Amino acid sequence: MKSSNVRILMEKVTILVLLLVSLHIQKIYTAEIDLISDSRFLTEPDTLVSPAGIFELGFFRPGSSENKYVVNAIAQLDDTGNLIVKERIEEKILWQSFDYATDTLLPGMKLGRSFLTGKEWQLSSWENSQDPAPGEFTWSTDTNGFPQDLLKLDMVINGTEVVYSYLLRNSSVVSRLVLSSSGQLECWVGMADGKKWQLFFQLQRDFCDGYNICYAYGTCSVSTSQRCGCLDETRFVPRNQKAWEISDWSGGCVRRTPLDCRTDGFIKYSHVKLPDTRTLWYNMRMNRKECEEKCIKNCSCMAYSDTDIRGEGSGCLLWFNDLMDIRVFSQSNNGQDIFVRMAYSELVHEKKERANLKIILPVVFLGVLLIGVSSTWFHYACRKSDDQQLWEGSGEFLDVGRSQRDAMELPLFSFSTLARATARFSPENKIGEGGFGSVYKVIITLKVVY
Repeated sequence: MKSSNVRILMEKVTILVLLLVSLHIQKIYTAEIDLISDSRFLTEPDTLVSPAGIFELGFFRPGSSENKYVVNAIAQLDDTGNLIVKERIEEKILWQSFDYATDTLLPGMKLGRSFLTGKEWQLSSWENSQDPAPGEFTWSTDTNGFPQDLLKLDMVINGTEVVYSYLLRNSSVVSRLVLSSSGQLECWVGMADGKKWQLFFQLQRDFCDGYNICYAYGTCSVSTSQRCGCLDETRFVPRNQKAWEISDWSGGCVRRTPLDCRTDGFIKYSHVKLPDTRTLWYNMRMNRKECEEKCIKNCSCMAYSDTDIRGEGSGCLLWFNDLMDIRVFSQSNNGQDIFVRMAYSELVHEKKERANLKIILPVVFLGVLLIGVSSTWFHYACRKSDDQQLWEGSGEFLDVGRSQRDAMELPLFSFSTLARATARFSPENKIGEGGFGSVYKVIITLKVVY
């Protein structure tokens, strides 16, 4: 009986040891694969890693919370960061984490909507830093009309979906966009040691991020004390000037000269955030000239722009209502160009201004050129005159006798003539002493020949 109990105890110990070894082996093995199944499961201490070791999936506790969660947005299984659930035999994708972005957008993830399934890809903030439940903020693409966004991302528009995404030029860099619980969109970059995240930038919200603050044909700017202004202070005026002066912009702006349709044209405005695109029409295959022609033929078309601003521009956007929610940028590398419909008289005025400018600029340039040439010539002439006077002065100093003869017309006398005139420098003819010697009285008879 005693021997039997010992045997049973040994068997239990053996089973326990094998179980512990088995769990330890499973833990190591699971941590080195990127696939789980009914025979390979994930326990709390385990993590799944992507093949290149870039992303990791596991359980975590946010902050001091006692709740446990599985991360599937920033800790993924493949090297793009996507956790994919496939069918065992056909390997058909049943579920993937990229379709459920929570608060994080990784390179290659979509932000937009599918027209086929109605699926919408968007970011949803956490409730707070301790609770990953959906919070009060979402970040999505406005797909009612033409999509618009403040970030410069890759855009895809076709018959099945409208989506934004972003890719990194350097695949060795790991980054993520996160919508914080306070509604702040942040970009984080992984540090070289792979253990820390560095905040790269925050997309700051400012006054002009509010929707349609300045109303029709009004433009919002944070670089001026008066936040709202008309699109063009010359061609547009506030609908209610008194209200505008006390910062009541609800009336917006109107054209100073009404449209005529038959003779209208377009004026280009640069560095603006395009107006609200919910009710516009667009065509991705048109060029700019075709876009202008289509707009000018429709009296309701108020403006047009490009969908692709690279190079000469391509694609066509047409606005058929008042232009709303416009923002202007002070930096020349921000914003886009928009061509706004204007009355013919405004076009003539602009053409005159351009014509005057074309005349004024060459005249000003020519005037500056003439002044420069004249100044150079005058300086050269003065310098030459000074040099000549200096040379002549030097000559006068070196040849005093010739200079005095030319100036006073006095003759020169030989030594023998002077000796005879002074009786060979007789003391009787000496009249005094000077600084250079004795002074004699001279009597000379001049014969003048006519």
